[in-house]
Amino acid sequence: MDTYRFLIQNWPETLELAWQHTYIVAIAVFIAILTGIPIGIWITFNRKAADIVLYIAGIIMTIPSIALFGIMIPVVFQNWS
Repeated sequence: MDTYRFLIQNWPETLELAWQHTYIVAIAVFIAILTGIPIGIWITFNRKAADIVLYIAGIIMTIPSIALFGIMIPVVFQNWS
C-alpha cells in the first residue's frame, strides 16, 4: 500500500524518470545493434575471431552472477544463524 501511495504522490517525477530510463535504454540498444550486427557478420567468416569474441562474451556474462553471489551470501548466511 505504501508503494501505491508513493507513486500517486510522486507521479510526475516517476513519469519523468521512466522516460529518462527508456531514452537511455533505447540509446544503449541502438549502439548495441550498430556494433553487434557488423561484428556478428564478421565473425561468421573468421573462426579465430569468433572464438575470441565468444570467450570475451562468456566472461562478461559471468560477471553479474559473481556479483550476485557476493550480495546473496551474507543474506543467506544471516538467516541461518
